[in-house]
Amino acid sequence: NFLRFIQVVIATPGRLLDVLENRYLSLDQCTYVILDEADRMLDMGFEPEVQKVLEYIPVTNLKPDTEEAEKEESIMENFYSKKKYRQTVMFTATMSPAIERLARAYLRRPAVVYIGSIGRATERVEQIVYMIGEEK
Repeated sequence: NFLRFIQVVIATPGRLLDVLENRYLSLDQCTYVILDEADRMLDMGFEPEVQKVLEYIPVTNLKPDTEEAEKEESIMENFYSKKKYRQTVMFTATMSPAIERLARAYLRRPAVVYIGSIGRATERVEQIVYMIGEEK
């Protein structure tokens, strides 16, 4: 019952599946799904778990499947609506066949963004961490 009003869940595929299967958590109203390091999860053999987690997210959620639905006016209308589009985002360093299969199965109108050259580390990307105290 303590998971009833949760807004953000960060979990490994196995742990998330555990709480879903035991009905401690429901993704019925989930509107954002982010898979970070998707390629690494699949490389480590978690593809079945990732697919099971994605299957817990209702397919009946509205989805922007036209260019009209992606216009600013439609997006803002969706933002204030109780029924929201589900947005699924995958971050991956490589686009292996397994990642492409996963994207085709669970993403609608995906956008692919490449940074730097394919197959090489990008020297121009700078990562910065800002430590912020609790008072801020």
